[in-house]
Amino acid sequence: TGIRTILPAVSPNPGSPVIDGNYVAWDNADKINLHNLSTGITTVIGNDPYTLAPKISGNNIVWLEGRAQDSLIRMMYYNISTGASEQLLNYADLQGAQISGNDIVWTQRMNSLNANSDEIFHLSLLTRAVTRLTNDSTPDRFPQVSAGNVVWQTYDTESTAEIFRRNLQTGVTERLTNNATADREPQISGDNVVWQGAPDNIYYRNLATGVTTQLTHSTGYPEE
Repeated sequence: TGIRTILPAVSPNPGSPVIDGNYVAWDNADKINLHNLSTGITTVIGNDPYTLAPKISGNNIVWLEGRAQDSLIRMMYYNISTGASEQLLNYADLQGAQISGNDIVWTQRMNSLNANSDEIFHLSLLTRAVTRLTNDSTPDRFPQVSAGNVVWQTYDTESTAEIFRRNLQTGVTERLTNNATADREPQISGDNVVWQGAPDNIYYRNLATGVTTQLTHSTGYPEE
């Protein structure tokens, strides 16, 4: 319609909006809000003072909550259909939660004093089973999930990184890149994966065919 609507803020400073279908969710630094575009009704679904950015997929919403005494985080879940919320994971060093359907992925630092101990985990909302997807001595970060596939970035060294993919149904992990440059920030939708590779180009991988295509042909940033 082209009509701009200002959604009601339950508390000041709304941010981190996400949308799926007719539902919009956002945080207010101390609350998680859910707005139904069809009814115009906004509901507070989380009211912890240390809430972090929500993620939404279908009827499922997840977000992370901190606490005052330390930097540890817990994972919360809300089912739009039932109106029920629950804690999925107790306080740990969690970050970067993402959701697609019934699949949730995140990064967890196994040793708070070691940045190289970041690993990727998966939780199924159907079974509540938690699976560790990586187990190595290099940091694994920035997971994304779609249609039963997870992609993430793994550092070879401080200056180089590679992209990996895990098929949640088969349990098979596949390395999508293998070079001496930095491949980073993967995104996935269905069988389609894109990422940024050096020198500042965008690459695309079709998981069904296994073919990787370079979409841009930049030579890098111009010298000043």
